[in-house]
Amino acid sequence: FATPEAASRAYFSILQKGMVRTDEVDDEVLAAFTAFSVKEVGDHNQDGNVQYRLKCRRKMEAAVYQNRISIGDILDDLTVNNNSIIIDADVQLIFSSKRRGKDMKEQKTNFVRDWREAERVISKCRRSSRIHLQENVGHFLTMEAPNSVADILKKLLPSPHFKK
Repeated sequence: FATPEAASRAYFSILQKGMVRTDEVDDEVLAAFTAFSVKEVGDHNQDGNVQYRLKCRRKMEAAVYQNRISIGDILDDLTVNNNSIIIDADVQLIFSSKRRGKDMKEQKTNFVRDWREAERVISKCRRSSRIHLQENVGHFLTMEAPNSVADILKKLLPSPHFKK
């Protein structure tokens, strides 16, 4: 691509197909996406202009998912004297309500599966740990509804910078 913006727009248009709320994406989100998603490549095109590409190649992203291990499986295996260990951590999980699937039935099945996994993880942590369901967003919830996600984070973070 000839510019970082062109590379970002091309990739973002692919991502939008998987988004639930594409109308919510604003200019700041797209600018941040551009700033962090593309990089300059040493190659130049036939006009002598610098070329840009995505920082994360598809093959690399696929490898992340291919090699992923469920944190629930790891936590289930943690025991001392045959007793399950509770992780001394306050875990706050923001969980998007929409799941990928070829139809509504598959999406619902995937939601139930992922929700059970989230509950399994939370059950291994401090009692104050919670799952926060974010309605009407999918995998890209921080792009689809950045203000809603920020509102949840403001409530969760005890920092004076987030006080209302």
